[in-house]
Amino acid sequence: MKLNKTDSLIKKYRKSYKKCKVVEIEGLICESSKEVQFVKECKSSKNPLPKKAETITTPYGKYTPDFEFPDRYVEVKGIHTFMTCLGFIGYRGKAPKSNKQWMKIKWVATHIKPVDIIIFLSNKEAIPVLDIKAPKVNISIRGGCLLVLS
Repeated sequence: MKLNKTDSLIKKYRKSYKKCKVVEIEGLICESSKEVQFVKECKSSKNPLPKKAETITTPYGKYTPDFEFPDRYVEVKGIHTFMTCLGFIGYRGKAPKSNKQWMKIKWVATHIKPVDIIIFLSNKEAIPVLDIKAPKVNISIRGGCLLVLS
């Protein structure tokens, strides 16, 4: 998602140690275009805006959800980062596979409050069939295209 430079809601920041651009929208620091898209969706649908979540210590290490609402946390992902989270692929295809983040998410959902994982797909990415279940973890997909095989 390209950000409109004239959009008065958005201020861009750059962090020299990261490749992603950090964006502030509605007072929330977003570290990806998918996070910006989520905040814009909340605003356009007139839903309450989330707040940035604090870091949580779990038995598996520290975990910081993307956003927090009074009744739940929200984790915003693309399909690649979701597959990395589950441990199906390594980070950026180079690091060893690990499902540690998934274990942290499940622990937080069970012991603190539910976690919604929202996977944003581009209009060229096929919608995956997911059969992944965990107590108090809700996974939803936004965007994508249907893949028709003939």
